[in-house]
Amino acid sequence: MKDMLGEAVQPGCTIAYCSRKGARMWLRTLRVLSVCGNQISGLNRNGRNVSITRESGEDFIVAKGA
Repeated sequence: MKDMLGEAVQPGCTIAYCSRKGARMWLRTLRVLSVCGNQISGLNRNGRNVSITRESGEDFIVAKGA
């Protein structure tokens, strides 16, 4: 999977993606552990396991490479 800028998303990199609840929107980060199809799994900034599903890489960027 590639991000909005064309960078490959791979284990070890950190991605930044937007999250929204109602009218509120904020930016989250995720340290990628695995990429399987359209699902990205990793650790959030608190060290908790998180999985996000994205059909394309149009709404996140690789903030720090592997």
